[in-house]
Amino acid sequence: MKKKVIIDVDTGVDDAQAIMLALSSDKLEVLAITCVQGNTHIDNVCKNTLKTLKVCNRLDIPVYRGCTKPLTGVVPKMAPFHGEDGLGDAQNPPEVDIGLIQSEHAVLALLRLVNENPGEITLIALAPLTNVAMAIRLDSDLGSKLKEVKIIIDVDTGVDDAQAIMLALTSKEVDVLAITCVQGNADVENVCRNTLRVLKVCDRLDIPVYKGASKPLIGFGLDATHYHGKDGMGDVANPEEVDMSLIQSEPASLALLRLSKEYPGEITLVALAPLTNIALAIRLDPDFGTRLKEMFMMGGNIEVVSIYILLEQHLALLLIFIFSEWFQKWLNINTDKGRFNKSIHKICLPILEKEIEERSYISCDLLTMAVCVDRTVAMETVDKYVTVELTGSITRGEMIVDWRDRLQKNPNVCVVLSYDINKVPVLFTQALLYLGSKWTTDISVEIKELSCTYLAHILYQKT
Repeated sequence: MKKKVIIDVDTGVDDAQAIMLALSSDKLEVLAITCVQGNTHIDNVCKNTLKTLKVCNRLDIPVYRGCTKPLTGVVPKMAPFHGEDGLGDAQNPPEVDIGLIQSEHAVLALLRLVNENPGEITLIALAPLTNVAMAIRLDSDLGSKLKEVKIIIDVDTGVDDAQAIMLALTSKEVDVLAITCVQGNADVENVCRNTLRVLKVCDRLDIPVYKGASKPLIGFGLDATHYHGKDGMGDVANPEEVDMSLIQSEPASLALLRLSKEYPGEITLVALAPLTNIALAIRLDPDFGTRLKEMFMMGGNIEVVSIYILLEQHLALLLIFIFSEWFQKWLNINTDKGRFNKSIHKICLPILEKEIEERSYISCDLLTMAVCVDRTVAMETVDKYVTVELTGSITRGEMIVDWRDRLQKNPNVCVVLSYDINKVPVLFTQALLYLGSKWTTDISVEIKELSCTYLAHILYQKT
């Protein structure tokens, strides 16, 4: 299935190249091109766009004329980089019929097309964002109508999974189709209960939750009750009651297979737990992985047989090996979700404080979700072949990364080596300030350490 896109351009040399690349892809369907003043005057932008389409033999794609100046201020002086005409002042340029430019304004066309294709369009903005800003001013829900990333989260909900779920539910660009539960930090019954508790505090009990494996494929299941509490969520006094009948009757692995068939090539699977549910899905249907769009995995090797199965199936995995120093201010955010987040840290807080002091604090689940929600969080990555040792008497369960490419095998994992320290605290903060589909009224939290750019992003979304 092709991805539907609209390209917003100020066609100079680079935009022309981008348009040609988009039109050469068999994975994209370009519904329209909207033009805006930028590299050159709007009339030249429209003409240059038609020239590019003509040379690509794609004049069937509608082109719309948009804004001729910024929302505020004066039109900046054009840089000489693109030439007087914006397209290199080429000799004998292709002649085009300017009458092909649509009469409908680009902003109105953008709104119409998004409304005609709700949840299906990806907007590729290559120019000054005047057209997009105008469209948002006319329809503040525009962003929510664009194509969303469909995700399934596989969890063993303890404290860190709870944080990751809250972060995922913050993003308007993410559509959480389902949450699948597995034994891990706690027994699977508590995992299901904890997941519902998180969804309740987020006002998102509409998301289906599925119960999965209660033990590993082989051996005995380990837990982390020493860290997360006996119930997996800090043993909070008088926790909110949830209706366990909300847990779906369909087993988690079967739900994974069904949803992957309903949305082939569209689902991003975010695996934050022992991988038993996913390994079972692969054993039931070896083609399961081929139907996923991609998979993010919190690096680990507790359930060694399951992770071995995944790696050998060459699923696209993203492993996170990163740590965070920013914590205390985030822990004291005074909202319903903020207080919930603080309460579930009751048991693990002394351990966390020591880890933070020693600069060894790892919030794996939350950071994995942060990269899924905003890919630019990952600053440095490397593709490597990764497997798990199953037979060694001392090294059984050890994850082996072929750092030096000695095995000469194709990479099956993208390893994240570093992340953007400015963006992560902002995403974490948003997760606790956003409730359901609206911002909470309490946004007075001290976040002076955040970068000005991303603080402005939070405040803009609030308004």
